[in-house]
Amino acid sequence: MMVMCVVTPATMIEADFMCMSNDNTSTMTHYNHLEEARLEDGPIGYDTRSLSYLVDGAINFNDYTVYEDTQGPNCDPLLYRDQTVEFHGEKSISEFSAEGLYPSNRILRSQKKIHYIDLTASRHNELRGANMEKYSLGNEYSSKDIKVRAKAGMGSNSPLGDYGFEYMANITNGTIIFHDRTGWTNRSGDGMIDWEQEGEIKGNITVVNNLRGVDLFRSCNLNWLPCI
Repeated sequence: MMVMCVVTPATMIEADFMCMSNDNTSTMTHYNHLEEARLEDGPIGYDTRSLSYLVDGAINFNDYTVYEDTQGPNCDPLLYRDQTVEFHGEKSISEFSAEGLYPSNRILRSQKKIHYIDLTASRHNELRGANMEKYSLGNEYSSKDIKVRAKAGMGSNSPLGDYGFEYMANITNGTIIFHDRTGWTNRSGDGMIDWEQEGEIKGNITVVNNLRGVDLFRSCNLNWLPCI
C-alpha cells in the first residue's frame, strides 16, 4: 500500500535543559510535558511527561526534548526524549512516561515513578518543655540517592524505532512504581489491553526496563477488531 501525503514545511521544537548544583543543599522542581495532538483524536498521537523533585542535595540534571512533525516515511511526526538525573540529598521524586497511539490501532505506554515515603510524625511534649518526640508509622524510604537514565522515542524516524522506551535506575533506600502496557485503541474495557505489567519495589535496587514496538504504522480501517 502506498502512503501519500501533502508535503509541508515541518515544525521543529528542540529544548535542552541542564542543571548542575554548586553545593549539596540545592532543591529543584522540573516538569516537562509534550503532547502531539490528543490521543483520542488519532490516528497518531504521542504524549511524554516527566516530573523531578529533588530536595536539599547535590544535583546533576539534563533533559532533552525534540519534536518534528510530518517528516517520517509514513508522514508521521518524530518525538524523542532523553533525561539524566543524578541526585544525592534529602529526598527525591523522579517520574518519566511515554505513550503512543498508532494507525494500526495500537497503543503503547510505559511509566516509571520513583517516590519517597515518609511516615514519621513529630509531637510537642508539654511535660518536657520544648522537647519534640518523633513517631514512626512505618519504614521510611527517602530515595535520597538516585541515578536515572531514561529515553523515549516515537516515530518511524526515531532512533528508538516506532515506539521505544529505555529506562535504567539505581536507587538507595527508595521506592519505584512501574507500569507498562500495550493494547488496542478500538476495543473497550478490559479487552483494550493484551499485555500489561506493573509493580512496586522498595529498598536498595537497580532497575532496567525497556519496551519497544515495531511495525506500528500499518493502516487499519477495521472497527472493533485488531488489525491483523
